[in-house]
Parts: sequence; C-alpha cells; structure tokens
Amino acid sequence: MPCGKMMADIENPPEGFQLVREGRTVGWVKEGFDSLLHELGGWQRGWSSERGPVSGSSPEAPSPHYRGRGEVFRVPLNPSSDEYAVIRHYRRGGLVRHFLGDLYPGPSRFFREARITEKARALGIPTAEVLAVRAERVGFAFYRGDLVTRQIRESEDLGEFLRGCLETRQKPEGELKGKISRSVAALLRKMHDCGLVHADLNVKNILLNSRHGTVKAFVIDLDRARFVEPLPESLRIRNLQRLYRSLEKQGFMGSVVSERDGIGFVRDYCGDGSTIERALLRLLRSGSLSMRYHRFWWRLAGSSGKNREKGS
Repeated sequence: MPCGKMMADIENPPEGFQLVREGRTVGWVKEGFDSLLHELGGWQRGWSSERGPVSGSSPEAPSPHYRGRGEVFRVPLNPSSDEYAVIRHYRRGGLVRHFLGDLYPGPSRFFREARITEKARALGIPTAEVLAVRAERVGFAFYRGDLVTRQIRESEDLGEFLRGCLETRQKPEGELKGKISRSVAALLRKMHDCGLVHADLNVKNILLNSRHGTVKAFVIDLDRARFVEPLPESLRIRNLQRLYRSLEKQGFMGSVVSERDGIGFVRDYCGDGSTIERALLRLLRSGSLSMRYHRFWWRLAGSSGKNREKGS
C-alpha cells in the first residue's frame, strides 16, 4: 500500500473508534474505553511483556489459552468485575523472527487486522471485540504494534481442549461432541459465507465457549486475514485443509478426532448439500499430496504430535 494511502487509512478509523497520536505513537481506541489507556500505562509506554509488567495486569502467569508466538497479557476492564482486556504484541514468525523480532516495515498490518476484525463482528462472525490498537515508530521506518481485545470469557482454544482429551484419554462423546462439531462448523461456514479467509486457521485460533449447556465457537487472530467476495470453493477447501493439517500435526486425528467425527463435521459444514462435500470427504479419507508432503517433513523433524503449535 502506498505510504499516503496507508496513512490516510490509519487516520480514518472505523466507526466507534477515536484516532490518537502521541509522539512516535499512533493508535485507535474504542469510544468509552479511554480509561483502559491508564491501565495500559498510556500510549507512549510499550504494552508488551518485553517492556516489563503492565500496570494493573493480572499477577498470574498468562493463560496457556492465550499464547502464540509470544505471551499475551490481561488487564482488568473494571475493578468491580471479572472482565479483562487481552493484549497481544505482534511478533514475527519463521526465519525472519531472528532478524527483525517484533519490527515491521510500516504500521498498516496492525490497523488492518483491527479493521477486518470489526468488519467480521459487524457481519455476525463470532470473534473478539477490538478495544484498541497502537503502532510505535522505531527508527526511520520500522514499527512495533499491539492489539487489545475484550477477553472471551470462560473459553479455551480447540487445541487445549483436544490436548486435555488426549492426556486424560477421555474423548468427547455424545451430545457434547455433536455440539462442538456443529458449533465449529457453523462458525467456519458463516466465516466463509461472508467471504472471510483466515490466514492461519489452526486449532489455537478457534475458541470454545461453554456456558449453560451450550457451546459457541469463536475465531481469533485475524492477522493477514482478508475478505474475498464471493469466496470460491477452492479457497474454502484450502482454508479447511489448513485446519485439518493442524489437527494432524498436533496428533489429534485418529487419537481424539476419528474419521467418523471428521465426516460428521464436513456434513455439518456443508449442511445444504454443498458441492464441495465430496471434495472434503475425499480429502479426509485419503489425504492429498500436500498432506503427504507435510507428514513427511513433520516426521523428518520429529514434530508430529510432539510440539505445541505456534502457527501451523
């Protein structure tokens, strides 16, 4: 994105957000959440763990449900309630992390995720509510970024749930299994019907919220996600294949998630007899060349089912 267009986009926040500029920092804060900035130490102070404890943050270690490439911290939204905001510091993945760490060439990536997340919520896709986003200029052209969202209460990610089943050797059965399958399938079908493509759809980026006998699924971490309208079947299949690959990599397929469970999920997702059902079932039953390729490298690296996922 050209520099002028990028800055114009940043200076035009989504409806309900205010633009804030202080020194080398620019950001958005949701209307009504200005007091949250005090808990975060203001705009100038870094909100990430590398800068030391954040004022008002929970003294407990961050929940494993909110770990990715780096730790994520919580701050209370209201001292009289148990509601929290979740702070995620942007960090590089892959080989480039050794050279750039948390530095990005421009601030647009942070604000793009906030905008896409808010658009997803407006379309009815269950995801986290954005409360604030900031970018801090470092040197001439690099930026560090943080995203603040409202914590989805009483939730755990799909990977932690399945790992608990694996460790206790207690698979979800009957009504609970059906609720989880239908909830995740409905989430992903809604996401795809709205044209949203998740760039890293894995078991860590789907949260399960179980309350009052119901199960609701949320999708999180929309970094690099995009809207493609209309969304072609090939992208739907590729997105679901990524989730399947994540289940394989973590050792959940066959141990916790059976082929029969997978068939049930595909049918829950397709629902109306979508033409992609046959392609998804074929992928599930026999695997594709790309899946065989990934299995080969996982075995070579000794990582299949052994390491916690940090983005598959």
